[in-house]
Amino acid sequence: MKKLINNNFRFALPLFSLLALASCDDNMDEPGYPALADKPVVTVTYDNLDILELDNETTVGVNENLATFVLTADRIYKEDMKFSIKLNAAESTADANDFTISLSEADLDYGTDGAFVATIPANTLSTTFTVAANFDIYPESTENLVFDIKPMADLNGTVAGSSQKIELTIGNSISDELVLILDWNGDRTYTNITDPNDPYESTLADYDFDLEVYNSGFSLVDYSWSDSPERVNFATSNADGLYFVVAGFYSTYGAVPMLPINFDVTLTIAKPGVFVYDYDMSGIWNSTDGGDDEGNADAYQVPVYFVKTTTNGVATYEVYNLADDTLLASGKSSTDLKVYFNSFKRVK
Repeated sequence: MKKLINNNFRFALPLFSLLALASCDDNMDEPGYPALADKPVVTVTYDNLDILELDNETTVGVNENLATFVLTADRIYKEDMKFSIKLNAAESTADANDFTISLSEADLDYGTDGAFVATIPANTLSTTFTVAANFDIYPESTENLVFDIKPMADLNGTVAGSSQKIELTIGNSISDELVLILDWNGDRTYTNITDPNDPYESTLADYDFDLEVYNSGFSLVDYSWSDSPERVNFATSNADGLYFVVAGFYSTYGAVPMLPINFDVTLTIAKPGVFVYDYDMSGIWNSTDGGDDEGNADAYQVPVYFVKTTTNGVATYEVYNLADDTLLASGKSSTDLKVYFNSFKRVK
């Protein structure tokens, strides 16, 4: 179990605060910056410093992916006391995408890039915030987060030296789901290239791509038709067996830019926390040919298939390239899937 560790850095105060420091007691709880003798001193307590990306559902009443911190002043103050909670990127192996901080709604002032403001309201003694680990699909070793806690510029309160830095760890978690993500760079934009000042602008998310999963009987099992990127969380409740992943370009919906776009498409297949594989599908579709709705005979592709097997309640997946059965699988379908999937019209 880690402890709150002392911060040895000096807190740079603005020039207008220098006169106030003349009456400071530099030895108050050995802070890393001068404490104001006439202002409350805040300490930080916690319930947990080792968290996981996912809560363990078998542990009743314990949330392993959440740590709770309480900022408590040694006395009340007539004005709000504000404190910054900022991720120390240089000392952390995780980043702002790996966690979520939640503060009391009444005491809250959000920041960015791992920076937050917690407020102890006037005439009260404490406020609480939580740090939750975010679950991502990548297998990772244990990561650590280090936060610096400092008083804001109004200096209505100070932080005890033992509480000026907090450190916690995030452990990797795994899921029995198979996650499928079809991304065509939906965060990119295009504009009128001949006139950059033209207000016409759209995102690649305006194009309609599809992601579908079929079983060995060619029945639709799961799909994503209206997101950007498209994402399917293939549930462990699905039967063991062989499944085909179908990625497709459904329609331009008339969102045609000034110049043709060759879509850079990636199909990501992952058992979160165990493996991630990115299948490159770039160069298959473009805005000129359009999708299935525009009559493109190659609108739908079957790049991979996978085999789900459950042993002792644990699901495993083997993912294979359909073109040559490489593992990425055992067993190749004798059915011409391209002919099959092009044999019917999708109704969405």
